[in-house]
Amino acid sequence: MATRAFGRAVVVKDPDPKNMCMCKPSLLYSILDATPLSVIARVRTGHFVEAQVMELAGANFIDESEKLETNPYGFHIDMDKEIINPGIMYVSTVLDVARAVSLGASAIRLIGASSPTDLIKKKNKLYTDMAKGLKLLEEEKSGQRDGRPAPVGNPFMMRGGLGPGGPQNEIEQILGAKDSEYREAAIKLCQSGRIPLPMFACDVVATPLDAALLMDEGFSGVIVSNDVFTNNLNPIRYANAFVQAVHNYKKPHVLTRIAAEMGRGAYGAAGGGSSMGGGVGGMRGPMMGGPGGYRPPPVLFNGTQEQKAAAVAQMTPQQKIAAAKAKMAMSKNIVAN
Repeated sequence: MATRAFGRAVVVKDPDPKNMCMCKPSLLYSILDATPLSVIARVRTGHFVEAQVMELAGANFIDESEKLETNPYGFHIDMDKEIINPGIMYVSTVLDVARAVSLGASAIRLIGASSPTDLIKKKNKLYTDMAKGLKLLEEEKSGQRDGRPAPVGNPFMMRGGLGPGGPQNEIEQILGAKDSEYREAAIKLCQSGRIPLPMFACDVVATPLDAALLMDEGFSGVIVSNDVFTNNLNPIRYANAFVQAVHNYKKPHVLTRIAAEMGRGAYGAAGGGSSMGGGVGGMRGPMMGGPGGYRPPPVLFNGTQEQKAAAVAQMTPQQKIAAAKAKMAMSKNIVAN
């Protein structure tokens, strides 16, 4: 399905929810035989032996998964020394990003979100914490707190005037304790003001428009759960809608067409109703421009804003009226569906 929908990669994990470890190599072999796409194999956190097994079995990427096993002791795979292929790590804080950079991860993915907007807030919070950590470090070096000299000898304050709720505690929350092995990497990260790794969004991408939103907010890619397609009558077309949305997230006319097709139920149950347009299981129809699909007027939707303005300027009054009526009819059709 991912291959026919023109996806870029597939994530492999054991289908048995009770098996909290890597997938069986036989499953990986069968998937590698079935698709030319890159394969991302999930392994337990810190379990470099599983990572090496998946790597030798043919996986193109190793994903250290927090879902397979909790990590109370802070063990992680050293992706510079223990594996050869690129690795992906999960992050939720600035210190996690510093850890991923230090251990040689090639990409990161955000965790702990319940919706696309929540995921965007978490990404923005990473940058906010980086700026805040740098500011607190500068205040610590200058011996000031909030622009004022820190009090000395106050019995109600700790650590030389910086109490439990003061800047020192905030610094440790953002950059880790002073004896943390990733503190220096976190400080360099704050000083640079940017995250040097591609960032993926996953687990909260429910519709193609969610994927477009996340791409527009600065994510490098999206990982869509197969649960999204489980009850879909036309899963390949629905998967292709995600691909189209990711590649055309800056093109409102393409997103409008995808939204209109979702309203007409062109993708099946998960897309908003029974399959219509190109037929169940077909790749033609509304998405691919086949029979039954809506083709918007070129003046209204195709091309850049400058090209639209130039085309409208060359239209006769009768053509402008016809185009306005077509746009109004399409808007009513979208609302009705």
